[in-house]
Amino acid sequence: MKKQNQVTRLLSLLLVLSMLFTACAKPNGDDKTTKAEDPTKGGTTVTDVPTDAPEPEYPEYLNLDSAYPIIKDEHEGTIKLTAVIGATDYCVDWDDLWISKYFKDKYNVEIEAEIYRTSTLKDKKQILLNSGEIPDLLINMEFSTSELVKYGVQEGLFLPIDEYIDETLTPNLVYYYDGIAAACTGPDGHMYTLPKLTQTARDPSKNLSKINRAFINKGWLDDLNIPVPTTLDEYVSAMYAVKAADPAGVGVDKFYPVGGNMTERTTSYIILNALGYNVRNINAYGIDPTLRDGEVVIPAYDMEVYQEYLKIMHDFYKDGIVHPDLFTLSNTEVDALASTEVFAVYGRSVSAAKMTQWAEWTALTPLTSDWQTEPEFYEPTTTSAVGGFVISADTKYPELCMRFADMLFNNQTDVSRAILNGLDVEPYNTYGDYVLCRWDDEEKTIVAGKEIPGGVNFSVYLATHLSGSQWAVGAYTAAEANQAYAKFFGGTVAGVKDYDMTDPSDFEKYNMVEYQFPYLTTSYPDVYYASPEQSAEIVRLLTVLDPYIKENVAKFIVGERDLSEVNEFQAELKNLGADDLLQIYKDIYDSMTK
Repeated sequence: MKKQNQVTRLLSLLLVLSMLFTACAKPNGDDKTTKAEDPTKGGTTVTDVPTDAPEPEYPEYLNLDSAYPIIKDEHEGTIKLTAVIGATDYCVDWDDLWISKYFKDKYNVEIEAEIYRTSTLKDKKQILLNSGEIPDLLINMEFSTSELVKYGVQEGLFLPIDEYIDETLTPNLVYYYDGIAAACTGPDGHMYTLPKLTQTARDPSKNLSKINRAFINKGWLDDLNIPVPTTLDEYVSAMYAVKAADPAGVGVDKFYPVGGNMTERTTSYIILNALGYNVRNINAYGIDPTLRDGEVVIPAYDMEVYQEYLKIMHDFYKDGIVHPDLFTLSNTEVDALASTEVFAVYGRSVSAAKMTQWAEWTALTPLTSDWQTEPEFYEPTTTSAVGGFVISADTKYPELCMRFADMLFNNQTDVSRAILNGLDVEPYNTYGDYVLCRWDDEEKTIVAGKEIPGGVNFSVYLATHLSGSQWAVGAYTAAEANQAYAKFFGGTVAGVKDYDMTDPSDFEKYNMVEYQFPYLTTSYPDVYYASPEQSAEIVRLLTVLDPYIKENVAKFIVGERDLSEVNEFQAELKNLGADDLLQIYKDIYDSMTK
């Protein structure tokens, strides 16, 4: 552990107080760039890396010629990195985890780590940060963007990672740089963290788990000679026609064409998207910032257009197009209703909802309207977590820490997938007693946990004995890693093979790729950085605005408040500070997109 220099902290704080928000910078803030080669495939990417900076000198003990070992075998003496690592409550001690032995034996990296278990992580993390004695590595510590600004930008406790990203030391981070930078760059233009990468949304070979779901029962529409709607007017008309026909045969009063609730199972974003709000599927009330016509807006405060949403939702509620318990249904209750097939539109995987007629459904193309002439569909970020990997600013081994980090972004089977899934190149877990993963030739898929004794769940075994938890850093779920993983066993993955239209999962993926992917459009970022002052102000304003918006939106929809009062509602939001909140969101967006 190292003590943070107080003078450094003070200088860092003075620097931050004097600076303005800047654009997300490239490494070293340089604009002179070149194409970077994919270190695993020999190809090229569009990633830009600096070219005119002098070649840094690296410690002689580092192996820069291959993925492993990281520390040369011939190096004399022991170098230990210190770490704190977040893990599940039932995780064993670090020295007993397979991954600690794996790092030492395969990479010559010895880590002296303390496990912070979930139930105590928050409190222990705060005590550690307040002490100023920071270990070399902080992994799975769930740092928020506001904490990264506070402890990285302001107090200087965290290493500016971008200063060490180059083709020699970190070729894998260079390869993934475009998918990392925006989500990890703070307001001072430096990166203080590394994320966990998901599949990039735009490529059909990638994971679709973060894409908004919007499925419609095409079979019912075909029976009624109704084309799949492409405009908001067609959508509304179709829902009323389906309601009247009751194709489910449950009775008109028990059939609700537009399924969902107003939380994670909402489908109301379909209407918001059609009105020009490029929103995530959780933004049912229109509280979160988004873009409309390229401008930052809070939909519920953008009454010129948002009132159209309220009118449609009010009619849907009044006429039984949505469930009468729309505002109180739990996710479990929505899924249970979906399985009885009383919805014509659903915002989740149809096969996952155990609908037997899954082949009758299709992905709904994003709708257009008088307010949105071109279809758009929300494109999520390629990062599922930031704040999962931080390096101490006072580490004696910054290059070693960065080489270790780069290893986590190597997308080859024997590296990143092995580290996080307990799979070695054999492909067996060389430090445990059981086969954990194998390729099933008959099922053409990766089978996990079938040979763990006693019926132990694989994820439990993984957390208890292998790595402590799924690490919130690295590229082990990126498409390249999945493809390399399957290829190693002689197989392939969905998206780079012909879709099996008899398989429910493949069928849904095909529909999403065909009808939604062409319209993916970036919007207000999922991850953004606010100054501590901005963060505090956002919290203060939302404490008042969030419940007030939810309460009154519900009143408008169910009819407890007349729609003629929408302008009064907007004025009420103004008095509660909506202008101030909107300006903060605009300032943050401007700082990230200049």
